[in-house]
Amino acid sequence: MKTKRMLAVMLAVVLMMSLLIACGNKGGSAGDPNAGVYKLDSVMGIFMDEFAAMAEESGAEADDIAALQAAKMELKDGGQAVLDFDGTTYIGEWKLEGETLTFTSDGEEMKGTLKDGVITITAEGVEMTFKKSGEGKNDSKGSTAETVTEAPTEDPAVGVYKLDTAMGMSLAEFAEMADMSEAEAADMMEIELKDGGKFSMTVDGETGEGEWKLDGEKLTLTVDGEAQEATLKDGVITMEEEGMSVTFKK
Repeated sequence: MKTKRMLAVMLAVVLMMSLLIACGNKGGSAGDPNAGVYKLDSVMGIFMDEFAAMAEESGAEADDIAALQAAKMELKDGGQAVLDFDGTTYIGEWKLEGETLTFTSDGEEMKGTLKDGVITITAEGVEMTFKKSGEGKNDSKGSTAETVTEAPTEDPAVGVYKLDTAMGMSLAEFAEMADMSEAEAADMMEIELKDGGKFSMTVDGETGEGEWKLDGEKLTLTVDGEAQEATLKDGVITMEEEGMSVTFKK
């Protein structure tokens, strides 16, 4: 029955407890031609290959040079954006008005321009350009930093975790309450931990993305600057808050 399913979906949303599902129409539309990965192409008008060589000659650490070469910004359909810069990942939202690009993360705004597949940003007097992947000068040559960044980590925690229990109810009980099969109930809510510290969460077909970090059994899931603590033990993620709990099994 539709009413029961609606109640189940509402319960599922409540059970996310403080996690914000970053989805909906907050920026670019589905199929936006501006969506894609933009790699750092130049700094102060100097292309990255030359800039890296200059930095190396000046005595810069190899790790610092590699982190700079790996810098990129990904504009996703739906208005979500991910900026990887200097070894740090910033998750936020993007909006394009004419050629003016606005990137917002954790309440902070950064403005630039997007024209002909090139994002230009000036921060503290330093101009940087990011060129869409496949169009940049550095893409034809490749770089050691990119190879390292994209290599699989084979983290044992990586995988898909499906709904197993909710507020003390087993999956079978939850499915009965929602008037659906156990398979449908399990698919209604899931968390996928991905290589590279990224994760996605799906609630009744709506998916959002964020970052995850595991310290011992302590699992931290962060979306748009909001962090939710959980535990990951023996293939089971457990989230609790104010007496409510939900578990996801790998």
